[in-house]
Amino acid sequence: LSRTTAAEAARAGITCLEHVHASLYQDVVREEDRHPADAGNGVMPNYWNWVAGGWARADLDAPHVRAQLELLAERDVSLCATLIMMTGGMVTEEAAEEPGLAYLPAAMRERHLPENARRAWEERRAQGARAGLPLQHTDVVTTQTRAKELDFVVRAHEAGVRLVVGTDVGGASMQVPGFSMHREMAIHHEAGIPAADVLAAATRAAAEALWRERDLGTVEPGKLADLVGGDGDPLARLDAARDGVTVVSNGGPHDAAALREQARARAGA
Repeated sequence: LSRTTAAEAARAGITCLEHVHASLYQDVVREEDRHPADAGNGVMPNYWNWVAGGWARADLDAPHVRAQLELLAERDVSLCATLIMMTGGMVTEEAAEEPGLAYLPAAMRERHLPENARRAWEERRAQGARAGLPLQHTDVVTTQTRAKELDFVVRAHEAGVRLVVGTDVGGASMQVPGFSMHREMAIHHEAGIPAADVLAAATRAAAEALWRERDLGTVEPGKLADLVGGDGDPLARLDAARDGVTVVSNGGPHDAAALREQARARAGA
């Protein structure tokens, strides 16, 4: 990540990019905030925290940012922004408020429980400070970084870039399988993307990005789908998608409340 720029990847024929926080960093921030090509993720101590400062100072009206969005749209590149990654200690700690943490599988607790994730981020920041890359965060930087990344994703949507919804739940701290998908959708909607487009990004567009649109992504005769039925209308209130009553999986119906209780019991095992 960030050793090859997003523009280089798009021109080389790569059709999907993830992690707007890192993958688009070199293409979006000011020249003076870019890092050497050989000093990206895995090389720079405190890298994931450090790039927040560059995002906070980025000028999204700059010509090079507009050119980047035009290139992604022209090359039909899908963008999986994983905005939720910055909410688990990287920039903010909003993810610690996720009710779904009660369902966190036991095998994921060491990395993903908020108290454990905070200790890991504190160690990364200490390593960065010792290496001369201290944390660039202040309350202003945190607020601006979050706002800039959401704004960039809205601009990508308006420019015709295909957005898909994902979470990197195995790697990003404080995330929970399934539940964090809803939080990622909510952040996209908060940014200003209509609920219908967010739902499409999580379904149809995701299937298109994986070249599986002939089989998946929409409810049509001859396609495969697991379905969630609820009482609310997610087009009117996106969070209604969380309130499933019935799940149809592998052709059979399941009570959603019973499934949640089973998941909670396993989490406590």
